[in-house]
Amino acid sequence: IKKVQKNIALLSVAITILSFVGAIILNKNSIVFWCDILIGFFSGSLFSFAVAIISYHGEKERVLKDVYSGCIDYKTSFSLILFYNGTAPIDKVRENIKAIIECFNTKVHYSFSRINLFCRRSVLWKSLETAWDCARKIYLLLVDDYDFINEYYIKHITDEEMKNYKFKCTSDECAEYMKQLNTAIGQLESYIYKEKEAKKNAD
Repeated sequence: IKKVQKNIALLSVAITILSFVGAIILNKNSIVFWCDILIGFFSGSLFSFAVAIISYHGEKERVLKDVYSGCIDYKTSFSLILFYNGTAPIDKVRENIKAIIECFNTKVHYSFSRINLFCRRSVLWKSLETAWDCARKIYLLLVDDYDFINEYYIKHITDEEMKNYKFKCTSDECAEYMKQLNTAIGQLESYIYKEKEAKKNAD
């Protein structure tokens, strides 16, 4: 999307400049018919340029909101985490971890797949990069836990091994990633709020 919109904008700018210069030259030489045609090209390309820019910024805004809401849903889904100590129902633990993994795949992964709309030099990029990196690392820890439980289900893991297993999704490592993710979410929220206030003041 970014590449298409960029190409449309660049092509529109080129046509706008060429048609404007051509119209001036033809007008000086009193070639009215072709001058009118070039003015038509000028107006059309100028309109296309404006549409491409507006569309680009609108898409960026939608992607940012999707990324933010996806991260919030992902973080909220961690309320499903259950500590397994040998008495908690392992099937419920497995089911909840699976739900969080699915949240990552459907909400987080999809929204972050579109962040190429943002310039790597933009103020937002560092926050987006941190949010994605932490969300992905947490996901990988969840997958490890999920795979271990599945091994238990097919009898490759004993009851004692399952009982003594230290879940990675409740580890200090995961807690640190979640802390960094929360910080990045806060930065995204602050940016969205400032953009909303700027729009409100502009109106």
